[in-house]
Amino acid sequence: MKTAEKTEDRRIQRTRDLLKCTLVQLIEKQGYEGISVQDLTREANMGRATFYLHYKDKHDLLWQSLKAPLEDLRERFPNSGAALPEEPSPMLRALFELAAQEKLLFKTALEVPSAMQVGQHIRAYIAGFFLNRIRQDVPDSAEPQLAAEFLAGGILSVLQWWLGQEEPQDAFQITLLLKQLAIQPVFQGLSICQE
Repeated sequence: MKTAEKTEDRRIQRTRDLLKCTLVQLIEKQGYEGISVQDLTREANMGRATFYLHYKDKHDLLWQSLKAPLEDLRERFPNSGAALPEEPSPMLRALFELAAQEKLLFKTALEVPSAMQVGQHIRAYIAGFFLNRIRQDVPDSAEPQLAAEFLAGGILSVLQWWLGQEEPQDAFQITLLLKQLAIQPVFQGLSICQE
C-alpha cells in the first residue's frame, strides 16, 4: 500500500510541477492577465478536470506554487533571528533568496492587479513570522499585530523594489540593511513601550 501511495504522490507532484512550469512559461509568453485555465491545460497537455483536481483557478496555482516553499521557510526558521547586528535574519535572507529564485512568480504576485490576493498571502506569511518573533522576544508588547503588519508591509515593499532592480544587492546585504534600519528599531521601540 505504501508503494501505491508514493507512486500517486509522485504523480501528483509531477502534475503540479508541470502546471507550475507551464504557468511560468505562459507568464513569460503572454503575461499573467492573459492566461486562462484552458491555456494552462492546453499547454500542459492535460484535461481541465485534472487541473481542477489540484487547483481552484490560476490564482490558486500561483499561490500554491509559492506557498510550499514559504511553508518550508517557516519550518526551517520558526523563530529565526540573528542576535548580532552584523548578521541578517536567516529567514529573511532565505525569503529574499527564494524570491530571486522564483522571481517571475513573486513579481507577478506583487505587481499584477488580478494576483494581488496572492501578494496578500505572502504578506500574511511574513506578518505571521514577525508576530511569533515579537511574542517570543517582547512578550508583553501592547500591539504585536500592529508591529508585525508594519514590518511585513515594509519588507514586502522592499522585496518588490529589490526584484525590479537591474543589479540588486545580494540577499545578505539587503536583509542586513532591513534588519538594521527597520526590524531592530521596531523591536527596540516595542521593548521601550513595554517598560
